[in-house]
Parts: sequence; structure tokens; C-alpha cells
Amino acid sequence: MVAAPNGNGGAIISPTDQPRFTISVGPENLTVRLEVGDAATAAQITKQDIMAVLLKERSIIFTPEDEERMGRVIRFLRRGKLPQGEMVIVKGVPPVHGKDGRVIDLVASKSMRFDDKGNVSHYDHNVLRVVNSGMPVLEIVPPTPHVPGRDVFGREALARAGQWPPVVLGPNVARSEDKRTVYSTAAGRFHYEYGTARVEPDLKIQSDISFRTGNIDFERDVVVNKDVFDGFQVKTPQNVVINGSVEGATIEAGKSVVVQSGISGKRKGHITAGGDITCKFANGARLTAGGNISIAKYCYHSDIRCEGQLLIPGGVLCGGEVCCQRGAVVAILGNKAQNKTVVRVELDERCPAIPPELGAAVRSAEKLLAEQTQALQLYQGRLGSLRGVERETAAQILKRIKELTRLVDERRAEVERLTGVSHENSPATLEVRKTIFPNVEVQFDGTKTRFRSGLAGPLRIELRRGGKSIGIVAVDLGTDRASPLPCEPVDD
Repeated sequence: MVAAPNGNGGAIISPTDQPRFTISVGPENLTVRLEVGDAATAAQITKQDIMAVLLKERSIIFTPEDEERMGRVIRFLRRGKLPQGEMVIVKGVPPVHGKDGRVIDLVASKSMRFDDKGNVSHYDHNVLRVVNSGMPVLEIVPPTPHVPGRDVFGREALARAGQWPPVVLGPNVARSEDKRTVYSTAAGRFHYEYGTARVEPDLKIQSDISFRTGNIDFERDVVVNKDVFDGFQVKTPQNVVINGSVEGATIEAGKSVVVQSGISGKRKGHITAGGDITCKFANGARLTAGGNISIAKYCYHSDIRCEGQLLIPGGVLCGGEVCCQRGAVVAILGNKAQNKTVVRVELDERCPAIPPELGAAVRSAEKLLAEQTQALQLYQGRLGSLRGVERETAAQILKRIKELTRLVDERRAEVERLTGVSHENSPATLEVRKTIFPNVEVQFDGTKTRFRSGLAGPLRIELRRGGKSIGIVAVDLGTDRASPLPCEPVDD
């Protein structure tokens, strides 16, 4: 007797009054199994006995491979060995179920970088998950194919299809046409949580740039709320703002770099900006700017290169070497210890010299304008609430600023009319507002002067040409009187 075939299997009972074996159909009808009672009766079972039962039940299909398997089972039993449980004598073809697809986080998988020797670079790992526009961020691995099988009754055994993994697209990400890649549509920090992918476009780093974050290479502005440590890098074609300090690190910005605290370069690292660099102080730093470099307090033993001006109007420039194309403004140049300080002003050959008297008129008007602007700062932020004498005083300052602004513009226009040179492109100078200490060297156009004794400011050091002669002079900004300085050629 055979139980009706079904998904849970049925039983075939041997046709004797005292059965020597039992044949059953396994789960999903994918196997036929043999079970015997004891070793003595098992040794008497023949292959023909088993096939007789299977042939009687014509719905079961067995192949030559199954007949060979039955023979191996019989030989095993005749050796007097009785296995525990059932023995498979007929096998169907099991279906191959499709495996579900999966998601590979490409940003996480590439967070570790390796050097040429195969060692992990702890400077380059991308813990912050920073991505640029167009970068692949997720790989969607599709489900594997499903293949149907055949059960022992010759029917198709259905295979389960694998499922595509669910991925929800948040802001600034998109999916490729083949559905197998998610890529960023904007630069920012990538997040993939609970099946949702998104890119936050702003890169504001709350921590230090250290081994916790790795180096930063980003397409947009970078804001770091703390410090940048030795050996690390921050690169962007836009702006960099460091709300802490910078040690011996490398910062490359296509536009400006702002360091709210100072730069302690330790004579390593390099800060490069296509525009301006601004910081509170610089010590042992290397700075290169396509625009101005502005330092609030001091610049010690640093290597400075800028296509604009070096501006330290209230601080000290001491030690190191400075090269600026549009001159410099400092309060104090050098120090009492007489550390060697070199300032080189690179002049544009296309800029002719401005007549001294016209230059003096421009500078006088600019000085008065700066004084009035500084006086107005006492009332800034409360002009609307001023009363009485304060209101009248502020009004007079504003009127004077307007007049001086018009005068400065007129005199600058006169310079440009007479020389063909705009104010912005006028020959560069070095302005020292307080003191020049000994052992300071200033260079202009292959000519240098060395201060062997101190000199009190406010002064402007500039290059003057007269016929075939050329010389460096110190102009007293109080009296506009020029004094020649000893000059010599710059050593090659």
C-alpha cells in the first residue's frame, strides 16, 4: 500500500504479513527512503524486493543512478551493518532557489586605504564617508536565478525566486539605468541606514582632523570645528574654514583658507590657497596664496608666498622669508634678538613708477579715510539709536567719509590716467607702522637693503627709479620725507 503522494511524503508498506522493511517518501517528495527493523532481517532484503515495491507503485520514477544507489545500500546491509534511521534509495532533482539580492556599501568597503607596501594607511581612511558628485556609493547585487527541479513522482518541483533588496533613494542620490548602482548627485557625507541612502551636501566636521577622521578630499566647502593635526590633509577646490588651529598639516583650497586660531607648522606641512589665507598667528608655517595673506598677531620663522599682500598691520613679522607681489603691511619687522628676516617684493615689470608727489597725495587721502572709518566704529551697530551730541558727531564722520572716499577715488583715477596703471596694480611697497629691527633684509627687483640698526616708523619702504639709477628709500609717513637706504645687488 502506498500513501498518496503529497508535499509531506507518504509511506509504502512491504507486501508481507510481517514487513521486513518500510519505504517512505521524504519531504517535498524529493526522496524515497528505506527503513529496516533489525540487522538479521536487513541482511535478507534484496534489490529485487525493493524494486518490486517501487514498480508496483508506478507513480514513482527511479533512474539508473537510483538503481546503483539501491545496490550499494543492499551490499551495506548484507555486511550486517544497520544504520540509524532511514536510507535514501531514490532521489529527485531538488529545485535551486534564487538567493535574495544584497546591497554592498561601496563607501564603507573603501574606507580603508593601503600604501605601496600593502599596509593600512590610517591617514587616508574615510571614516566620515565623504563622497564627491557622481561617485558610486552602493552596489545592488541582483538575486541569483531560480531553477525548478523534479520530485520522485516526475512532477516539477517549484523553485522560489530571489528578491531584489529594497533601497529607498533619499536626497542627492540616484540609481543607474541597469538598477545595479546608486551614485551621488552632489558632494557631501553619505549615509545608508535602514535601507535608505542619502547624501548631506554640507561637510561640517565637528571633531578634529585626526586618525578618527582620516584625510579629507572634497568638492565643496569644508568646515572643521576643531583642529587639524600633524600629517593630515584637507583638499578642496572651494573654501576651507578651520575653527581651531592647524599643526604640521597640508591644506589645499582652490579659494580661501580661514584658520580662526593659529598655525603651528613645525616647519612641515603646507597651506595653499588660490585666494586669501587668514589666521590669527603663524609659527614655523609654509603659506602660499594666490591672493592676500592676513595674520592678526604675529608671523614667526615662516615661509610666506603670496601674489597679493602680506597684511599684519597690528602684529610682528620676524624670522623666515617672505615673498609678496603686492607688498606688505606690518606693525613690527624683526625683533630685539635680531633674528634674520627677509622680505622680498616682486615687482611687475609692466607697472611704471608713480610720480612721488601723486603717490603722496593718494596715500594722504587714504590715511585720512582710514582714520575716519576707524572713528566711526565707535558708533557701529547703534547709529539708529544715537541722540544729541553723539548723533551729530556720527553724522559729521559719515559726511567726512563720503568726501574722503570721493577724493581717494579721484586721485586714484588721476594715477591711472597719468601712468596707465590702476591702483590695484601699482608698484608694491613695504609699510612698517612701528619699528624695523636690525638684521632685516628687504629686496626689490634684484636690489636689497639690509638694516644694520633699528628704524622707527611709521615708514614705507619702496623702490624708486630715476633715469638709469635705482634705489630703495624709506618714506616717513608722517612727513612724507624720503631717505635713501644703502643698497646692493641680491646674491644669485
